[in-house]
Amino acid sequence: LDAEKKDGRLQTHVELAINGSGFIVASQEDLAMEPAPWKVETKVLKSQFKPWNIHFARLDKTLKKTELFDWRTSEDASIKYYSGEADYKTSFTCKAPKNAKRIYLKLEDVNVIADVKVNGKDCSIVWASPYLIDVTDALKKGKNTLEISLANTWYNYSQAVNYGIIKDENYWTNGRLWDHKEGKVLKTEDLQPSGLFGNIQLI
Repeated sequence: LDAEKKDGRLQTHVELAINGSGFIVASQEDLAMEPAPWKVETKVLKSQFKPWNIHFARLDKTLKKTELFDWRTSEDASIKYYSGEADYKTSFTCKAPKNAKRIYLKLEDVNVIADVKVNGKDCSIVWASPYLIDVTDALKKGKNTLEISLANTWYNYSQAVNYGIIKDENYWTNGRLWDHKEGKVLKTEDLQPSGLFGNIQLI
């Protein structure tokens, strides 16, 4: 990293992904060395995903979808304002080149946190972009199973109760930070993105 000495301190600039992190190792020695070249070649692999079974745990409701979607776009109010855990299940086939060193599952949009299993093997928990999961050791020839347990926040459900869209006598919070708005319009864009959606790829 390039750094400059200012006011008795070393200052540098680091760019990170959203919610990203990194390590900076400092030395008192003046290390006059060029950083080692680091380049990773990636290629999208040919894969075919079957339709998804999406089970909403709190509702005990299962949907079968060929395309993933943002829960906010559902016409079913119980899904649109759902807060909690949902289990995604599908199967897929993949042709990986023989020279591939590692194979990653790439999720486009995760809202908010997801636990990923391939063929029943725990692979990773992801909550920040880029959503890349190393699935090399879990893959097998032919048919593979993919299970993703995802959870969002309570915000959307809280808003639906707050606006009177959903009646829930058992719902209670001492953290209400807004005025009661029953009868007023709650727009989709006022809700938080929820669920797993976008492209799913193997690279």
